[in-house]
Amino acid sequence: ECCSVECRVDTIRVVQVAPGVFYEHICWPCVQLAFLEDGKKIFGGSSNNYNMCAHPKMPVATESCCGLNTNNPTKVHVGCEYLGELVSYNSNAQRCSNIAGANVCDASGVDTNSCGECCCQVSISNSSPKDNLF
Repeated sequence: ECCSVECRVDTIRVVQVAPGVFYEHICWPCVQLAFLEDGKKIFGGSSNNYNMCAHPKMPVATESCCGLNTNNPTKVHVGCEYLGELVSYNSNAQRCSNIAGANVCDASGVDTNSCGECCCQVSISNSSPKDNLF
C-alpha cells in the first residue's frame, strides 16, 4: 500500500528492503521512437541552450516550474522528491499546479537560488538524462 513519498514519484532507483539491504532498480535499455506525437521540449543543464524533444509519458526530466521568480518568471524552480528523480511531463504539470503561482513554461534557465539539494543534479550537460528539465 502506498503511504509516503513513493506515492508521489514516477520512478524509484534504490529501495531499502531491510536494514542495510538495498535493492537497485536498473531499467533495461529500450528503443524509443524518434518521431512522436505531442512531444515536449526538454533542455539539459542550467540554461536552455541544449534542447531536445521527449515523450510526455516517459520519466525523462527533473521537476521544473516557472512563475516563482518575480524578477524573471521564465526561470524555473527545480524540485525533487529525491536526488536524481525523473518525472513525466504530466507529473511535472501536476506538481506545478499544486504550487501557488507556478506553471510549466518554455523556460529561459534555472533559478539556482530556490532549489536546494535538487540543484546539485543540474549542470551543463546534454548527455546526461538526470540533467534534463521540462
